[in-house]
Amino acid sequence: MCIPTFFAFHPNSSATSFGAAKYAVAEGNKEAEALLKWKASLDDNHNQAVLSSWVGSSPCKWLGITCDNSGSVANFSLPHFGLRGTLHSFNFSSLPNLLTLNLKNNSLYGTIPLEIGLLTSLNVLYLDKNNLTGLIPSSIGNLRNLSFLNIAENNLSGFVPRVIGQLESLVELSLHSNNLNGSLPPEMNNLTHLMILHLFSNNFTGHLPQDLCLGGLLVNFTAALNHFSGPIPKSLRNCPRLFRVRLEWNQLTGNISEDFGLYPNLNYMDLSHNDLYGELTWKWGATIVEEEKKLAATFVEEEMSLAATIDDKGARGAAIDAYKRGMILESKV
Repeated sequence: MCIPTFFAFHPNSSATSFGAAKYAVAEGNKEAEALLKWKASLDDNHNQAVLSSWVGSSPCKWLGITCDNSGSVANFSLPHFGLRGTLHSFNFSSLPNLLTLNLKNNSLYGTIPLEIGLLTSLNVLYLDKNNLTGLIPSSIGNLRNLSFLNIAENNLSGFVPRVIGQLESLVELSLHSNNLNGSLPPEMNNLTHLMILHLFSNNFTGHLPQDLCLGGLLVNFTAALNHFSGPIPKSLRNCPRLFRVRLEWNQLTGNISEDFGLYPNLNYMDLSHNDLYGELTWKWGATIVEEEKKLAATFVEEEMSLAATIDDKGARGAAIDAYKRGMILESKV
C-alpha cells in the first residue's frame, strides 16, 4: 500500500511509521481509509486535534460521522470546526451511501472537485461559509437526490450550470454571496419544489426565471444586489406561502400591483432601487409583526441616508454591507 503524501514529507521515521500504522488499522474499510486520507491532507495541528477520534477502522464512532443500519457511513457533518484544507484528497467514490455532507463554516479552500458528482445518494450538501473558489462543477447535476444545496458565502465564480435543472427534488438552493455571473439558465424553471431560493449579492444579469414558483411552494426568495432586469416573474402570483422577498438593487421593471399575488404570511418585502411602479396592497402581509415593520423601516431609512451622501456605486457597496447586517438580524425560515 502506498504511504500517503502527507507522511512522505516527514523525514522523522517515527512519524512516518505512525502514519503507516494508522492506515494499516483502517485497511479493509474503504470508507475509513477515505476519511483518514482526507484528515491527513488537512493543513495544521488544529485539524488533527479536532479529529483526534478519527482512528481505527470503525468510522461510525468518529466525531461528525453517523452510519446506517448496515454500518456504512450515511452522514458526515462537521460544521463550525475551523477545518482548513481542500476537498481534493477526499475519495468521494468510497462513500456511496452518503446522505449528508455538511462542512459549512470552516476554512476550506480550492475548488469543488468534479468527483463530488459521485455522491449520487446525497440528500444534503452544505459547503457554505468557506473560501471555495472556481466554478460550480457540472457534475453536480448527477446529485439528483439532493433536497438541500447550500454553497453560499464562498468565492465561486462563473455561470450557474444548466444541469442545475436536473436537481428537481431541491427544496433549498442557496448561491448567495459569491462572484457568480451571467444569466440564470432556463432549466431552473424545473425546480418546482423550491421553498428557499437565495441568489443575492452576486453579479447575475438577465431575467429572473419566469416559472421559479410554478410549484407554488416558495417561502423565502432573495435576489437582491445583482443586475437582474426585465419583469417580475409572473409565477410569483402563485406563491401564497411567501414569507420573505428581497429584490432590491436590481433593474427590474413592471407594475407591482399586477405582478404580485396574495401573501397572507408575508413578513418582509423590499423592492427598492428598481424601476417598478404601482401601489402596495394591504393584501400583502396581513399578519406582519409590528417589530419587523419597525426593523424594516429603520433599515430602509439608514440606507436612504447613506445613498444620499455617496455616489451610486458607493451606495451599492454600502447596501451590500448593510444587507449582510440585516440578514443577521432577520429571523431565518
